[in-house]
Amino acid sequence: MDRFLRFCLRGLPPGFREKYGREIELDLSEAARADAGFWQRLKLGARTLADVASLRWMLRRAESRPLRKREKTRTTMLEALGLDLKFAARSLGKRPGFALLGLLTLGLGIGAVTSVFSVVNGVLLRPLAYANPERIVILWHDLGNGAQSLPALHPKDLFDYRERSELFEEWTLATGNEFILGGEDNPELVDVGVVEANFHSFFGVEPLLGRSFTPEESVHGGPNVAILSHRLWARRYGSDPAIAGKNVRLAGEDHEIVGVLPASFRLLLPPEAFRLRDAEIWLPIQIDVAAAPPRNYTGFTGFGRMRPGILLEEAQQEMEALEAQLKAENPEHRAANLQVRAVPLHGDVVKRARPALRVLMAAVGFVLLIACGNTAQLLLARFRSAERELSVRAAMGAGRLRLASLVVMESLLLALGGGVLGILLARGGIHLLPRVAGASVPRLEDVVLDPRVLVFALLTSLAAALIFSLVPALSLSRGHLAAALSEGGRGSASRRQVRIRNVLIVGEVALSVILLVATGLTIRGFAALLEAEPGFRAEGLLTLRLSVSHADYPEQENRRELFERLHARLEALPGVVSVAAVNQLPLTGSGSLQPFAYDEETARNWESVTADERFVSPGFLAAMGATLVAGREFTEDDIAGGKRYAVIDEMLAEKVFPEGGALGGQVRIEPLGTEEPFTEVVGVVRHVKLHDLTKPLLPQFYFPQNWWLTTSLVLRTEGDPSSITAAVRDEIRAAAPAAAVEDLTPMAELVSQARSQARFTLVLMIGFGIFAVALASVGLFGVISYAVSQRRVELGIRIALGATPVGIRRRVLAEGTRLVAVSVVIGLVGAAISGRFLEGFLYGVEPIDLPTYAAVAGLLTVVALLACWVPASRATRVDPARALKAE
Repeated sequence: MDRFLRFCLRGLPPGFREKYGREIELDLSEAARADAGFWQRLKLGARTLADVASLRWMLRRAESRPLRKREKTRTTMLEALGLDLKFAARSLGKRPGFALLGLLTLGLGIGAVTSVFSVVNGVLLRPLAYANPERIVILWHDLGNGAQSLPALHPKDLFDYRERSELFEEWTLATGNEFILGGEDNPELVDVGVVEANFHSFFGVEPLLGRSFTPEESVHGGPNVAILSHRLWARRYGSDPAIAGKNVRLAGEDHEIVGVLPASFRLLLPPEAFRLRDAEIWLPIQIDVAAAPPRNYTGFTGFGRMRPGILLEEAQQEMEALEAQLKAENPEHRAANLQVRAVPLHGDVVKRARPALRVLMAAVGFVLLIACGNTAQLLLARFRSAERELSVRAAMGAGRLRLASLVVMESLLLALGGGVLGILLARGGIHLLPRVAGASVPRLEDVVLDPRVLVFALLTSLAAALIFSLVPALSLSRGHLAAALSEGGRGSASRRQVRIRNVLIVGEVALSVILLVATGLTIRGFAALLEAEPGFRAEGLLTLRLSVSHADYPEQENRRELFERLHARLEALPGVVSVAAVNQLPLTGSGSLQPFAYDEETARNWESVTADERFVSPGFLAAMGATLVAGREFTEDDIAGGKRYAVIDEMLAEKVFPEGGALGGQVRIEPLGTEEPFTEVVGVVRHVKLHDLTKPLLPQFYFPQNWWLTTSLVLRTEGDPSSITAAVRDEIRAAAPAAAVEDLTPMAELVSQARSQARFTLVLMIGFGIFAVALASVGLFGVISYAVSQRRVELGIRIALGATPVGIRRRVLAEGTRLVAVSVVIGLVGAAISGRFLEGFLYGVEPIDLPTYAAVAGLLTVVALLACWVPASRATRVDPARALKAE
């Protein structure tokens, strides 16, 4: 004992030995007297060390322990944590491969979850940049089942709400239009917002230059004044600081510019917004209330701000009471069974993106858990190799919490480093999101690495450290450490550690199965969406919007003659097969609605059913590639004659003429008491998906073209429609120099944009799925490799006794196969349970889709067996002599 004690003390630095050697000697001697097996455990521990450096370091740490008769005070907990942190940093520095692998694994996981959370934060969590945004509601008027359900109302309705409401402190009204800005030198079509004088102040916006509208300007016959958006001011007028007071020509009339809005203001609206847009020019509403049409003409959007402390449920109850009053006073609302809804503006804006973002957040959470599982595996292997050192620490009196502190500190350093790497990756991912998402996700410009996202990344890192350090920390039991000393350092992993590793890998692979099933369902749904028939042929179709001013073309006849000239010029272009016109293209937003009736009840309750309506020129359906089921398209005689004709879709034909006979049939399109209320059906067309590629919404009417100031043209071409865009623009410019040509784009791009939200989810889900499979495969490879290394002696004995390489490989693969089989079964059950959350998110595929489940199970099995093959092959090359010699 004395020789061994002197051997240990010689390892101390001279100054430390002179100062504390005697105290250490007395302390160790006292420990030996108290515990007869102390020296045996200490000697066994010293023999198992590669060198005595760790033992010497522990003796130097004796300064932090309370020695007998020492005058120094006890080491505080903070100092102890600091020492453990330094030790963890040195330990990671000595193992750069382990540290790099842990940092990359965690960095990718934390980066993925931070990127998705930054989108969730910017889109769903950050309040709108308005005054008191949580109290702003948008009003929806629902006019019966199968009829209009839009954020649209009549201005008189909002005026009534303003006068009668007690729970709202302010109301505002707006609508929209499109006008030509400029003259022949540089005409362009711009979105125009027509708003009440209090509109911008309602949203808390102060003009950057000039002023807002005054109440005197928002009256019928008021002056022509305008406010510019910041982007139009910068783009067209070069950010001229003296722009206020100058005139702009809009729709053929001069308007005085009274202000410029700040760059921060953007009007966010739900996708169903009828006419109002985030405009480039704003005009004051100048309504002639006395000459306003009946209340069933709903072309305005109403907003209200609840009083402080008022709950949404209370506001909705008041709106229902006002709804009852309006129905009692107005036959239009009574017939349509008006229902009023006050909907929070923020929730209405982001409602379509919310399901996809929730799915992505759950998916990326699975990825992070898999990354934590892999890191826990690394830490288990790391502390298994350092088990002898920890055993000596335990023998010298270190408690379980103190040993666990070493694990936690090392985990904390890895997690914080992974968090920093994850934030850097998330920053790059945020810049890529707009390219992937397109216009499918609202508020993408609000997605930034703000303090909330950084705090989330920090908390995620800390949570990850806690998760993946918990398993190795709990495995540090005194009984196992004492057994490690007695085994002399060559023992294999305990059954408890083997079980822990197996549970980790089963969890990783099961989570990967759930994530891959969701990815597979998303892929299948997107494939079905690609095959979904929109009701027309988008290939070879060029579209554009053509706008003229009322001053240049005041009558419909003038506009018809212009189209005839353009039709002849454009159809003469090489490669152009046909040209037609429509008032609004498919997949470009909500259009106008046409109430109709087909029996006494619907005629009596006018607007209880409505249909989409489109005004088209002769040949439009053929140019679009729509399928005419029966009858014919319009002719020039239909337009010139006084009789009213319509082409209807199959949905409307089945509703109005369930027994057939639609051709020549009459459909009521005007309320009771109207002269000539019917239209004659001359054709039936297959349903065209005007709004949503995933499902048909409303039935459809097609009426002869009315020749609006803004009309969309479609050109059917033989080749690539993009190749003739310049020629089309030149021909229109030659025929109508003052006309504005906008959105000159192939129809295939509009269809692609309609799929953009599904594509956004698909790309991210595929990325997460690949990452999850890679992590799970690496984890499985590590577990099997480690199991093989721990069984080298056993395998060496088996080979020495005659076991063949094939048998050894089969034995190792069987162990991996059992783990994979259990994991896949658990994962498939978990996928079936979680599939109900995807039910409303998928298109063309059921949540429990057997081909997808089978494909995922097969893929994971193959990948997992490949991950097991390398360690299994390595096991066949164990040298029995070397393995037995090592024992």
